[in-house]
Amino acid sequence: MYIEMIKKGETTDCLTLLFTYPDESLYDTRFTAFAKKCRNNAQALFGDNPLVNQRLEKELDVIYNTNTLDTFEMITEIVTLSKENGYPITLFGEEAGLLISYVLGISNVHPNQYGFFPTSSDIVLHKFEKEKNPVLTLAIAPPIQEWILPRLQTVFSAENYGEFEILKKEDSFYDPTFIDEFVCIDLLPISSLTTIRNLSLSTGFSYQKIPLDNERILGSLQKDICENELHWDISPEVSETLLDVAKYYAYAKCTSSNEKTFDSLKEIGDFVFRDTLFEKLIQLGIDNSVAFTLMRLWKKIDSYKEMLEKANAPSSLLQTYEQLSNLWSQASCLSRLNLLAMLKYYQLQYPTLFGNTFGIN
Repeated sequence: MYIEMIKKGETTDCLTLLFTYPDESLYDTRFTAFAKKCRNNAQALFGDNPLVNQRLEKELDVIYNTNTLDTFEMITEIVTLSKENGYPITLFGEEAGLLISYVLGISNVHPNQYGFFPTSSDIVLHKFEKEKNPVLTLAIAPPIQEWILPRLQTVFSAENYGEFEILKKEDSFYDPTFIDEFVCIDLLPISSLTTIRNLSLSTGFSYQKIPLDNERILGSLQKDICENELHWDISPEVSETLLDVAKYYAYAKCTSSNEKTFDSLKEIGDFVFRDTLFEKLIQLGIDNSVAFTLMRLWKKIDSYKEMLEKANAPSSLLQTYEQLSNLWSQASCLSRLNLLAMLKYYQLQYPTLFGNTFGIN
């Protein structure tokens, strides 16, 4: 197997793992083993749950039919490598909301955080069906990036998988004639993952045991977001779940307005997430495929607002369009907030050890 790692720039920049399509004759055999692992893990985590089983089979069908098995196998191996060395790791983007992502341990978003049939998952399935080579983003601790290629070289044979290469992400990467040749995974080194691992070891309390929806964590995290991100003098009543806190976080990160007010957020409501936009477009009678395209075109076409008005979109959705320059999915937002909640736990429980060496950003 030919493997090469090319570095250009700082190691904190996003890298892209590229690999060629595997031997197609072994696809069914590999998928059978993959599906068995997913079902066994789901059984161990949730027991014989009809909702879980139904969702799992739907996701497995799409993964099989869209040839995205290769991507999930690669990510699963990178996650295994990371966890063997004590580092947390998670998918970013809507893919973090897939049930399969959770049962494989490649996402930190638990289905209980927003249900077993979340719209984020449906968005991902549409994405897989419409895009030839969907690119997933995996947040990794910086130290493990040097170990990834040797690990993949050991686990996967050249006969089955072809070549691997890690490149610095560049604008030319998105040339369609280039991307079609490879299966791609974006690797995003994040230093806070190293911090969580070190705090876990120093305190003897594993990050995997942290109660993410603890009221004290929620209150402190929400206060940080409202004060530091939104610059509000008074923090609203403490949210009951991390998904509720995520509304403030998404609003802070995605609004284009200079006036980030609580009243404005109340007017927008759940439309701060692209999940809600997707659901509303379908409720307005728009075909699923068209609704997906419109969701992806947010702020990218001049006639977008007119299209919403013609579809009799509610005023809250039109208000959202005026204020938000981007939309995150619930899963994407939760995957980030779960990491911040872990850091917040150590900050609250071990203030002396945590010190001022890391800020909640």
